Order: sequence, then C-alpha cells, then structure tokens
Amino acid sequence: METQQGAAEALASIARTRAAIGWSGYPAWYWLVMAGVLAMLPVSAMLPSWRDAAASLVLAVTGVVLAVATTKMRGVKENRRGSLPIRDGLLVVGPALAAICAGAATRNLWPWSPLVVAVLVFAWVATTALVLRRRRATAR
Repeated sequence: METQQGAAEALASIARTRAAIGWSGYPAWYWLVMAGVLAMLPVSAMLPSWRDAAASLVLAVTGVVLAVATTKMRGVKENRRGSLPIRDGLLVVGPALAAICAGAATRNLWPWSPLVVAVLVFAWVATTALVLRRRRATAR
C-alpha cells in the first residue's frame, strides 16, 4: 500500500512540475499579444466586404505563427503538442472563442457588439493567462 501511495504522490508531483514548466516558459508579453490578436478578430468583422476575411485570416495566421515560434523558442515539448496542459489552454482560449462566436451572431442586432466582445476577450485572455501563469509557475 505504501508503494502505491508513494507512486501516486510521485505522479502527482510530476504532473505539477510539468504544468509549472509549461506555464513558466511563456513570457507575459506572449499572453498580452495573443490576447490582442484574439481581441482583434471580432473588430475585423466590422470591416466592410472582403476585408473581413482578409483581416481575420491575417490575424489568425499571426496568432498561429506566434504560438509556434514561442513553442520552438522555449524548447519544451511533449509528443506533438506543447507542454501547456490542454485543460489550461481551453480555460484561457475557450471562453474567448465562444464570445467571438456570440459577438458575430449578434453583430446585426447591435453594431457595437464586436467592440464590446473585443474588450471582453482581451480582458479574459490576458487576466486568466497571467493569473494562471503566476499560480502554476509558483506551484512547484
């Protein structure tokens, strides 16, 4: 029984260390830039005609390039994904993407909804990521 309990504690310690490494490797500027990129997506929906798709595409490509470059710069990778736990990534980006979709759906009802959504998305991603970064990095 002691060996199983010791093994379970060791595995839990490894999981905490991996999460701490995953979060501590991302600098604060990365999360602020990613929050800005995600916040600009609903604003690009306010542009007329073909510029909508072009601006959104440029922003999406910028976000992906930034994410890949930062992962390579950090050099911490497990399997084919980065070291950031999937649950934490979904916690940061999931509500932001849901807000962007809701803002796109309400765009015709209220013309200022993309700007409100942009502010909410930036605030959510920046604060959640920076708070989680600080908590996980010190939870070793």
